[in-house]
Amino acid sequence: LLGDPTLRLFYPRRVPSLSAAPQVQTVTLAWAPVLGEPELLGYHVYRSLPGGSPVRLTRAPTPLLSFSDATALPATTYEWR
Repeated sequence: LLGDPTLRLFYPRRVPSLSAAPQVQTVTLAWAPVLGEPELLGYHVYRSLPGGSPVRLTRAPTPLLSFSDATALPATTYEWR
């Protein structure tokens, strides 16, 4: 683990709550902040079909507490994390 800053011994906790609100052409996700993680730079958003492999939707960690998923298809069940 020495010398490689991409490897972590401890990962931050997951967000304590996540909500999804479907809109006309997007799904708006909102979450509560993870407290007690002073080195947390932001959040990555992942989406998957039920039982499928998650795909990261964010290029870089977002410091915001919401995200608009404009690539979600209507009448499709997804899981976000």
